[in-house]
Amino acid sequence: MLQWNRLRSALFLVALLVDQCQTQPPFVQGVYSMKYEYMEMQGDVNDIVPPPCLGPFPYTYSYELSITQVQGSSTIYFCYDRNDCTARTLSTVIQMGSVDVLKQKCTFQPYQGLSAFGQTPLASAPSVQQEMKPQMVIGNVRQDIEPHTFSSFHVGTKDPLIWGMYCKQYNWPDGPDGRNYNSRGSLYYHNTWRNENETWLFIREIKNCPCYPACAACEELVDGTVWLRRVQTGADGKKCLAAYGITEEACPFTIIGVGGGPVFFYDKRPLEDGSPQRCYMYSQIRGDYLRAVDTSSSSSSSSSS
Repeated sequence: MLQWNRLRSALFLVALLVDQCQTQPPFVQGVYSMKYEYMEMQGDVNDIVPPPCLGPFPYTYSYELSITQVQGSSTIYFCYDRNDCTARTLSTVIQMGSVDVLKQKCTFQPYQGLSAFGQTPLASAPSVQQEMKPQMVIGNVRQDIEPHTFSSFHVGTKDPLIWGMYCKQYNWPDGPDGRNYNSRGSLYYHNTWRNENETWLFIREIKNCPCYPACAACEELVDGTVWLRRVQTGADGKKCLAAYGITEEACPFTIIGVGGGPVFFYDKRPLEDGSPQRCYMYSQIRGDYLRAVDTSSSSSSSSSS
């Protein structure tokens, strides 16, 4: 009986340690080179007013993103501003992409500006109270068109689930007041607001491991996806990497994601219902790890951006 109790206690401890490994937030702190490439652009089909979809396509912009995080915490702090991150630091919580999390986070939630990140929105930020998708008008009936960028993006279905920021809903001004200052995009999107439903996944890619390409076989396809690959997980993954003298912690994270939604044009004549003309644009997102955050100063995010 004593031996059984000891065995049961040992099994419980092993299960607890495994569970902690799966539920412990990954340490994703670092400076990333972010690239948003809008690969899908469309307006409402068969509508009376032609959609204002103009400009370069695919439409791309990039910036450096600085992420700071306390080890073991699911809250990350980040900013887009290379000059002074201390004034515009945002925060969000990363979670494992379980079915419950996806149902909760990816259901439409009203937003205005960066309210989803706990920031007081600019007075000019549109308040969005309903989900908006491209529509096809057939007769007098409007039908939603599912964006291919979203419908083709899968996050996995089996353990270990992927940690990420899921379906953050917010909007921001494009052109001179937004992320595209001095870019050619401001020629076409001046005085517009981009509405985003944005997801980031934190993935360890085998090509970022110091043993690559020798260890190229130490990767796996994420279950439930058709193209998303990561460093092999579990005991087999540890064994594979150990043969090259490393653990997965030696492989920095990459951010993989999608985002997008309607772009509101306020320089153009409103539609009959008074709403702004809009074009729907959806992006593929990639963030490549550049370097560690400089924590030598009192403001780590400011000094690293």
